[in-house]
Amino acid sequence: KLQFLYFIGATKAMKIPSLVLLAVCSAKGETVRLAGGFDLPLGDEVWLGWSNSTPPSGNPFPISKDIIGWEYANGSNPSYGGADTWYPTWAADDNLYTPWTDGVTSGINSNSGSGESPSYMSTTGMATVKGNDPFNLNVTDVHTFQSSTWPYRGRYPCGSLSVNGTWFYGTYFLANPNATTVFPDGSTKTVGPNPGPNCGNWCVQGPAVSFRSSVDNGKTWTEPRLRSKGIKDNLFGETAFNNERVKFGAPHFIDFGKNMEHSPDGMAYIVGHGSSNRSNVQAWMLGDQVYIARVIPTVSNINDVEKWEFYGGSEAGWVKGDISAARPIVEWDRNMGVVTMSYHPAIKKYVLCISTATNYPSMRGEFDTYFLESSSLTEGWSLFQYNRAFGPEAYFVHHPSKFMAASLDSAGRYNLFLS
Repeated sequence: KLQFLYFIGATKAMKIPSLVLLAVCSAKGETVRLAGGFDLPLGDEVWLGWSNSTPPSGNPFPISKDIIGWEYANGSNPSYGGADTWYPTWAADDNLYTPWTDGVTSGINSNSGSGESPSYMSTTGMATVKGNDPFNLNVTDVHTFQSSTWPYRGRYPCGSLSVNGTWFYGTYFLANPNATTVFPDGSTKTVGPNPGPNCGNWCVQGPAVSFRSSVDNGKTWTEPRLRSKGIKDNLFGETAFNNERVKFGAPHFIDFGKNMEHSPDGMAYIVGHGSSNRSNVQAWMLGDQVYIARVIPTVSNINDVEKWEFYGGSEAGWVKGDISAARPIVEWDRNMGVVTMSYHPAIKKYVLCISTATNYPSMRGEFDTYFLESSSLTEGWSLFQYNRAFGPEAYFVHHPSKFMAASLDSAGRYNLFLS
């Protein structure tokens, strides 16, 4: 029986675009040894449960019998930067390498949603995060990278993975309903329309574009698609034009720890929120399903769909090179959204973090965040916490593996940070 414990800032703090670490710890007087080797001392935290943790009607998941509680320490979070979309990956050199965008970090601005005709250009940011003490980190080596949003309007960071000295950095497309794109021959095509009502903010989830790579920790990059050539010229050949749906919206690498040390087979895995229902809105924080895929992480493999394997359900298993065979690992109609997964070696569990609209389909109000656990990558998921209006507007939520406790505390509780 396990209890998740977190430090978290005052509830309104998470609306500030920044790298916010929401911490966990155990009984006063103890220290918590984190996976990164830091001994986190405990203070006078006030531990609380989330005020509204009742799942909406229609919850398809059994309640976890293994993780039985969830608390946070109010007002105890460190915060870095002035932007969002931070996805740190723990590299072999012990640093964290992370995307960021839509804000200012170390005086440098990035805007991933500025792709309007005729330029269709946007930027994505990157940074190195050094240190083992989550309350005293150093964000350095801050840069931006320019690429085209065409044929959409936004191009945002997603999966980030550093393994064996290579940093892979993914991007995905976004648009709004009825956005019209001009093609080289002068013709036009329209994204969507998505079903109403309008969600208010990036209401069309586009496909994953590609993974650029760097072998010098982000100083220089190789990007295979600075600009797409057509509506299906992207990583998996998906499209959101003509109101079609994608399976891997905003994909993220599963966090297997330092240099991917806990991967079960040496492969890199991604999860993404998807949909197959054209009557539902699929947006940057809205979906109906979660899909999973894997690849041997090399520069030659990472952008070759033929090298990827897609989970096709318990009978088909892993299917190579055919995204049409992919089947969801979890489903909840109109109540899925941006998803991350991490492996927690101290408890031998995988944990999914899913954020979505509190009031479907509004992307301008509060967001819910909930957590599922399983001993398997692909099945047996149980719900252990549902936070209504979490933050009240937290998004891109995940557990950085460097700041997980290395073991349970003396009371049998598991301590970790949430970012």
